[in-house]
Amino acid sequence: MRILITGFGVFANNTHNPTETLVSSISQTKNPASLLNLDDLTRGHPLTIDAEILPVEYARARQRLEELGTYDLHIALGLAADRRKITIERFAMNKQDSRTADMTGYIAHNEAIDDGVLALEASIDVPALVEAARQTGFDVAESLSAGLYVCNTVYYTALQTSRSAVFVHIPPQEYSSLETNLDFIRWIVRKLLNA
Repeated sequence: MRILITGFGVFANNTHNPTETLVSSISQTKNPASLLNLDDLTRGHPLTIDAEILPVEYARARQRLEELGTYDLHIALGLAADRRKITIERFAMNKQDSRTADMTGYIAHNEAIDDGVLALEASIDVPALVEAARQTGFDVAESLSAGLYVCNTVYYTALQTSRSAVFVHIPPQEYSSLETNLDFIRWIVRKLLNA
């Protein structure tokens, strides 16, 4: 079983990206399975957990996911600076369109990512996942799409390259602490592996 957890660095006017902190804490530990409380799932079943900070660049982020190849589960994380709770995205659009430049300075205007369908739906039942998270005590919401900035490009690519993928938007750190975010990642990985 191969799991990929991705986040992003800072971008635009944001001086801190909680997904960078979260993913760095996972990537810098010697045993990510222990950090995520997954040791019991590794007995008799090899479990590889990779964690990577993706560039906030349309082309390079997509290229990097294609280079990393297929995972059994990809949990993609991004900062939603205008939200106050964790949100799980249901759809990825085959569009790039934002007034905000990526970190190369490129501004996308109503562009298709590729020649595929207009939208891809998560391979996971997002409404059921949100309801299960709420019943567990997490303050989460469903969102229909990951927007049209680089988060969306990563989600669209993740749904194409991995067997199962979901995108989770994290609010700024004043609304969701590192420990809360880490607890949520622990929960969602276990939940999806046991699905």
